Amino acid sequence: RKRMEQVPEIEQARIRRILPDTLEIQIVERTPAAVLGTTQSPFLADQSGVVLRRNRCLKISGILPLIYGFRGPIPSPGYEFEQIKSALEYIRLSKIAYGEIRITMINVSAPDYLAMRVFFKEDPADYYDIWLPAKDPESVMDRILTSIYEIKKLGVERRNIDLRFKNQTILRQPSQQKNQPNQPVSQTKTRQKQRGRR
Repeated sequence: RKRMEQVPEIEQARIRRILPDTLEIQIVERTPAAVLGTTQSPFLADQSGVVLRRNRCLKISGILPLIYGFRGPIPSPGYEFEQIKSALEYIRLSKIAYGEIRITMINVSAPDYLAMRVFFKEDPADYYDIWLPAKDPESVMDRILTSIYEIKKLGVERRNIDLRFKNQTILRQPSQQKNQPNQPVSQTKTRQKQRGRR
C-alpha cells in the first residue's frame, strides 16, 4: 500500500484481503485542477498543489486552467508546489461557488498578487483580465463578480479590472495595461488618467 501511495498520481490506496485467496485493491486517483507552465506542459497539479505527470493522470474532459509565471522551477512530481496554492484556491472557488466565472489562466510571477483571465458565463467574447491580491480569495471573488456586473450595468467597454488596492476597483481599457500585469500601477497616475477622461 505504501509503495502505491508513493506514485504521485495516486491520492489513496486501500488493500483488503478476502479469504481464502483474494486481494481487493481500491485506488483513489488525484484529480488534475490546473496545467503548469504552458498548455502543452507535461505537468499538472491537483487541488492541493501536488505536481502530477500529465501522461499518468486521470483524463479530464474540457480545458484545465493554466498557471504560469513561476519564480523558480516546477517541483518534481509528487511534491507540493506552495507558490500556486492561492491560484488553486481561486480555481476551486470558481468551480464550486462562482459558476458564472471560468478562469482560463493565472500568472503567479508577482509575490503579492495574481493576474488572471476569466470568461463570464462561458462566453469567449466576454473576457476580463484581472489583477488581484493573492490573499483572501473568497472576498476577492465577490468583488470580481460585482465588478463584472457593474461593467455590464453601465455598458462600458472595460476589460481590465484591477483589485489590488484595498477597497478600490480600477477599470481600464485593455491598451492601458500594456500587457504587463507584473508591474504595479501607480494609484496617482491612474487617478489622473481617470480625471482627464471626465
